Amino acid sequence: MELLIATIGGLVGGGLVLGIEQLIIYFKDRNKEKRQKLIAFPNPNRIIDEAIFDRLAPGRSVELMKAVLGTPDNTFVDAVPIFETYREEEEGLMVYEFKSEEDKAAFEENRLRTTAYIYDFENALVKITSKDKETINSLAVEVKDDFSLDISDLPLWFEPEDELPYKLGWAKVAKELVDTSRPAYEFSRYDSIFVLSIYTAGPLYTHYSYFGYPDNGLEEVSAESPETFIGCTIRGVCLHRDEFDCYVPRGWDYL
Repeated sequence: MELLIATIGGLVGGGLVLGIEQLIIYFKDRNKEKRQKLIAFPNPNRIIDEAIFDRLAPGRSVELMKAVLGTPDNTFVDAVPIFETYREEEEGLMVYEFKSEEDKAAFEENRLRTTAYIYDFENALVKITSKDKETINSLAVEVKDDFSLDISDLPLWFEPEDELPYKLGWAKVAKELVDTSRPAYEFSRYDSIFVLSIYTAGPLYTHYSYFGYPDNGLEEVSAESPETFIGCTIRGVCLHRDEFDCYVPRGWDYL
């Protein structure tokens, strides 16, 4: 009798264990099926490094951009660069001549229009522009909070502090940079950005526009007084061939 009870108990216990195992397998399969159906967005989990400045510099192809970075998070027509005129225009050293007012209007409308490609990575925001959708005209990279990016391979016009590698998100604006750059300051309800742009002649023929947000404790900053940028953290840099191809990440890029 005891043997029969033990046998029945063993069968019941074994059946219970088997049933639990089958339930576990069933729910695992259901979760796996749900994960397979879930749409995943890869960019927020990807990290870029300093190789982007060489691989996707101005002059490279948009096709290469998509092959390396994948599908952009956002694409739109942008017509609001940091600089809308050449420095020579502001100084009266360059004057445009047009055959008609229609030609002038068409020139003004088209010279600033470009296609912007936005990428939102884990460690940085990337904004790339192209006027013909084939060739990259500008590349801007802005590091996010708690991240940094080595830019020591880019041309520098001032010495990094403590002889450490120069990094976005770590470096501060120095007087040497202010003294040798074209300043700009953009303020809107979306953001507040300072820009200090340097031009490098041959063989690079590239503008390097460093930018960031006023965080040096001053209540007022302005392009008319660029020394007010000294001490601010450099969060990003834009590489561009033409002076008015300087497009940096803006708050409205993600609306």
